[in-house]
Amino acid sequence: MKLKVAGVFGLFLLVTLVLTSATFSVMGGQGQKVAYIDFRTGARHTEGPVGIKVDNKKSVLLSLDKCGCYTIIIEIKGPTGWWLDLGNSPTNNGAGGDGGTFSYDSELDMHNTQLMISGNDYDHDKCPRLSHPYVNIRNFVSLSDRITIQVHDGFVRIESGATGNVVTLPECLTPRCVQVEQPCIFACGYGRYDKEHGRANDSIYWLGLNQVVDGSRSGSGVVSATVIYYPGYKCCCGCDP
Repeated sequence: MKLKVAGVFGLFLLVTLVLTSATFSVMGGQGQKVAYIDFRTGARHTEGPVGIKVDNKKSVLLSLDKCGCYTIIIEIKGPTGWWLDLGNSPTNNGAGGDGGTFSYDSELDMHNTQLMISGNDYDHDKCPRLSHPYVNIRNFVSLSDRITIQVHDGFVRIESGATGNVVTLPECLTPRCVQVEQPCIFACGYGRYDKEHGRANDSIYWLGLNQVVDGSRSGSGVVSATVIYYPGYKCCCGCDP
């Protein structure tokens, strides 16, 4: 197992980790394949908690409608513009945030080959000294690559198969923020009140392929995407609640 430090943002440690292909084979066996999108052939298949909300043929917006853990595997070639946006808010529009619509608005996005991961508004209030966004890495992916993302309540992990780059963000467990009530990132359901939205936080993640979640920015380069769903949190290493 090979380890290297990709960078430090605030008190978070970003670790580059090379995994074996067997790891993903095991995880795939535990979960259920709930979506497959192929932009080359036009194939679209969704089931269970995943639905297509927008399909412009060149871009797709998926809703991941249940809490649990998702593994998202994305094949890319020649990525340009805003080609990936994983959002905690239906109005996420790239580069962190959603224009003040939801307080739970964590976001992971890719622009060209650059990765950015931003926390939600509660985290900005509780941990003001941490760097925001948490992650801002140029050339995180290659022009031909296989990206794997894992996300569940309070956790996100992204790996580039071509570059070997990996970023893992757990819940906010730094000395300044050990008493948090909400996860710093990608909160899902559980009755948390959203002060901007005026209602409880929903149980939905949003996945924009070749577009940001709200559709205001677009890109290209996603060849295909597969989503695997785990009702619990078994797919993520070292972060089970």
